[in-house]
Amino acid sequence: MKVLVTVASKHGATAEIGKVIQQTITAAGHQAHLNEPGKVTDLSPYDAVVLGSAVYAGNWRPSARKFATKHTDELHAMPLWVFSSGPLGPEEEVTDTYMGPVIDKHVEALDPVEHKVFSGKLEQSDLNLSERMIIRVVNAPYGDYRDKNEIVTWAKSIADYLTDME
Repeated sequence: MKVLVTVASKHGATAEIGKVIQQTITAAGHQAHLNEPGKVTDLSPYDAVVLGSAVYAGNWRPSARKFATKHTDELHAMPLWVFSSGPLGPEEEVTDTYMGPVIDKHVEALDPVEHKVFSGKLEQSDLNLSERMIIRVVNAPYGDYRDKNEIVTWAKSIADYLTDME
């Protein structure tokens, strides 16, 4: 099956999650293509979609929101998985209900097979002055909290689902 993995990332950490997902689905025998949401104009070549976004200030990146709005009807007609990346801190603090009502509204409108929340990454060197000030105010911890094994396991479950559909 042909799968579009489209990811909205600001500093690259969420794009790296998308790359792992794309590689895992490809390794399982499907054709997975990675692209940014703003560069996708046509979903007709694809049998399924994985849409991911970094979360800032409790919301997805604008390009992910625009993609979801523009392609809502098409996304309802095919298997769709969604992931959000952004919670920072120890794994036990991150849950699939962490995102709150704004993200929940986006996900509910899309009705995906699954919405997965992955811990994110925050490096001080990636941030501009205003972003560093915001981080200081909200007391977010710096570090890389992404779990590659968790990402690969989730991507394998997507590949298995697609294989069962064939």
